[in-house]
Amino acid sequence: MISVTVSKFWRPDVTHVIASTNENGACTRTLKVLMAISNGKWVLKLNYVRGFSRKQQTTCIMQPLRSGKLL
Repeated sequence: MISVTVSKFWRPDVTHVIASTNENGACTRTLKVLMAISNGKWVLKLNYVRGFSRKQQTTCIMQPLRSGKLL
């Protein structure tokens, strides 16, 4: 089982930021997203996170962002 802490506010121990995206896959440039990018944290779109199953073992490979689109 995976233990996850969810925060509505930016904290130094944040490891991932989940961002909503438009139909083109681009996210809004919120303070949380910009803080994640400037601190080298992962920014994931909500649909990417929803695709994971608790029983599924998955290895993620971060791809470079292209045209502001998120994984």
